[in-house]
Amino acid sequence: MNTQAVLDFNRDAGLLGKPMDSFAEAAYIFEEAMEGYELALNGADEKGNPITPESTKWVTARQWSLGLCNNLLEAFQSRGLHLPTEVEEFDKSLDAIFFHIGKLGKMRLTASQIAQGMDIVTAANNRKLGAPKDEHGKQLKPEGWKGPEELLQAVLDARPTIPTTPQD
Repeated sequence: MNTQAVLDFNRDAGLLGKPMDSFAEAAYIFEEAMEGYELALNGADEKGNPITPESTKWVTARQWSLGLCNNLLEAFQSRGLHLPTEVEEFDKSLDAIFFHIGKLGKMRLTASQIAQGMDIVTAANNRKLGAPKDEHGKQLKPEGWKGPEELLQAVLDARPTIPTTPQD
């Protein structure tokens, strides 16, 4: 994993200029985790029909995650709780990396395939630089941007196969 390339992207995208905000950072992580689950997040209307993206009631993964984290922040502040310390934030962030690498291992990806995937996503993210940002400062995809999915699929297709017979 090229950690420097990830830091460079965040710097070049102007994302390192603001102080770290525990709740905003958590919202971004929740958003990534919930992408693709919007139909479940939205549920159904009063008639029992699924809420679809065309509906004015549709909530994106971004809106859901920011709402969740804003509610958590309000609860945190109303109870006079203290934010995690910097060392606790450091530990939590590194633990999240461990969790995600473990998840990728469960997907039968090797360390070199994980690194290859990181390089693919870093290159895709770098192609976003110079595009507009949303109201929260997140780098948006420029017109004609091509995502990393095809290249990532090739990495997935190259995974080691699972043996069909028990190994002694």
